[in-house]
Amino acid sequence: GTTADPTLHTSSNLSEIRGVVNGCEYTLTKPEEYGPDLDYGWYLRDTEDEKYVLICHGMEYTGGYFIEFTGIEYDEATDTVVISVMHTRDPEICTDAYTHACCYVEFKKLPDNIKVIAEDDSEVMFGGKIINTQEWAVDVPVDDDYMVIFTGGYSGHVCFTYVYKIADDQYRYINVM
Repeated sequence: GTTADPTLHTSSNLSEIRGVVNGCEYTLTKPEEYGPDLDYGWYLRDTEDEKYVLICHGMEYTGGYFIEFTGIEYDEATDTVVISVMHTRDPEICTDAYTHACCYVEFKKLPDNIKVIAEDDSEVMFGGKIINTQEWAVDVPVDDDYMVIFTGGYSGHVCFTYVYKIADDQYRYINVM
């Protein structure tokens, strides 16, 4: 079973919602249309000064795309904090720019187990730990268990895509530059 967060409340800053889930204080921030250039997935930043989960929509060729929080709760059966998100699109917003919609959950102390769920109840895959916020470098485990590797590139960069089978009919893709 899951337990709802009874301490959820809006702070004086209308772009933030604060609460506590399973003893971990958090702040949900307002969704951003222009986030870091990261693929669809969720990422973890855990340093002395920064402890957050970043959930990314991935690249779009125009504006108006957002990823928004719909809930955060604790699942006692799996000892997991479950963050629910929804992808939205505002057709009134049209730009000639690449956008990377994202949203953050900042924590005082990160939960031990985290799961991110999209509006269709599919699990958003973990994209890696953010090791450098200047370049948005991501530390991802790339090992010998991959099935296929693709090579591509753009603007002088070489990109490798590793494909892992994680379950029947489920695959994980990791892009590494």
